Amino acid sequence: MVGLVVTRRGEPVRVSSSRDCDIINKREPGVSPASDPAQSGRIIAGIIGRVGCLTVLIVMLALVAGMWLDARLDSRPLFTIGLILGSVPVTLVIIFRTVLSAAQRLLPPAGVAATSGSETDGSQEDRRVAMGD
Repeated sequence: MVGLVVTRRGEPVRVSSSRDCDIINKREPGVSPASDPAQSGRIIAGIIGRVGCLTVLIVMLALVAGMWLDARLDSRPLFTIGLILGSVPVTLVIIFRTVLSAAQRLLPPAGVAATSGSETDGSQEDRRVAMGD
């Protein structure tokens, strides 16, 4: 991956790998946000807040649209109930996509082992050799 990243100070920096991005973000290369409990807690709280707000927003939009259609077409509860029930699968799909995209930020990329700050890249291999596996 070769690209141009703008740092927090506004300076453009050319990056050629995800390791360069980790260095720019002052993270140890290969360390996922999940290894930092404070950061992963903030991410999870953000996910929960976003999901809650999206759920309320979608149901409220369905309620208002249903009530407006019922008032215009004089079909009292028909559209309100229908749109609220129809908003359930829409909400589930949006929640699933939101949580999936947030989980991708929280988990390390495929092929990169999540390590703590004290471990090296070969530490798992070293443990296997030491245990005789």
